[in-house]
Amino acid sequence: MSALFELYQNTVVFLLYGLLSIIIILIFYALPPLTRILKFELKNKSIVLLLIIFLIGFAIRILIMPQIHLMYIDEPLYIDQASNINRVHKPVSCIYENLDSKACYMPFQKAPGWPFLLSMLFLMSGISETAAFYLAIGLGSFCIILIFFVIYLLFSNARMALWGALLLSLSPLYIKWSNTTETNIPSLFFTLLTLLFFLAYLKEKKRIFFTTAFF
Repeated sequence: MSALFELYQNTVVFLLYGLLSIIIILIFYALPPLTRILKFELKNKSIVLLLIIFLIGFAIRILIMPQIHLMYIDEPLYIDQASNINRVHKPVSCIYENLDSKACYMPFQKAPGWPFLLSMLFLMSGISETAAFYLAIGLGSFCIILIFFVIYLLFSNARMALWGALLLSLSPLYIKWSNTTETNIPSLFFTLLTLLFFLAYLKEKKRIFFTTAFF
């Protein structure tokens, strides 16, 4: 069992690099037909209103609400794992016993997906708690756009979709968690993205939509 865990620990980051590459390629090919569907059906007025709602939600998160940790064990753990992914290519957390000695372990109950995304950000920004907060804020803000398109594909009603986006952008609980580095908002972002492509597949029956939703 320990040998299997060691194998997992040593290879999971490289598997995540491969999975992320596949997802990016699939989204690249799926976005043009998805855009054509939505652009054909939606009026310019709805797009403008959605952009306004998005900007309001983004401004509230980045200018008004403070960026704070709500889970004081988990959130620093994710940032530590992310930094170690870049250093040793393992999603481990390390305890420094002294200047020359450290003990590293991989939390069993924590999936490495969010730390992996943070590690990609840290390659550009350096290890930064502020950068982690801004990534969560960005994902939380883009969820406003995703929820609009998900509701629209479900009900074909732009007004209903705009109300859904507005309610999400102004939800106090959602705003609160958008300004943390917990996994709630990234999980919602990818859930909505999956649902969006799955609904697009049900509407158009294009294989690229189903494949993207699957990954």
